[in-house]
Amino acid sequence: MKEIDRKRRLDVVVVEDDPEQCEALGAILVRAGHRVRTCPAVDEALELVRQQRPQVLLTDLALHDESGADLGRRLRAHPATALIAQIAMTGSVDPDWETVRHFDLYLRKPIAEKELLQLLEQLAISVEDAHLLR
Repeated sequence: MKEIDRKRRLDVVVVEDDPEQCEALGAILVRAGHRVRTCPAVDEALELVRQQRPQVLLTDLALHDESGADLGRRLRAHPATALIAQIAMTGSVDPDWETVRHFDLYLRKPIAEKELLQLLEQLAISVEDAHLLR
């Protein structure tokens, strides 16, 4: 796997309560050159996001403590975190609009590594372009 350009590295928070899936996603992203923090729960994710200010949040919708949709809504409601790119993941049937409307995208599990990395590459280009416009 080719490492990405340093300018296109993203700070990513992964919220996944399945330890194996969380570790696998984190490993894929780190190998690709992204900076990754992982956590299993909404409260921990909120704290991590407030501290780290990631560019991307990748969260499972069906978490044990609260739903990933609740996490997305809470982050969109706060000015300091409203612009973080949010990607929902789900292993169930396609979620309804109300569930995913706060997310920029959603991916079906199992997540295809190539699809995830291409998506993050596009997000990195968008972030880079936004900085050039300032």
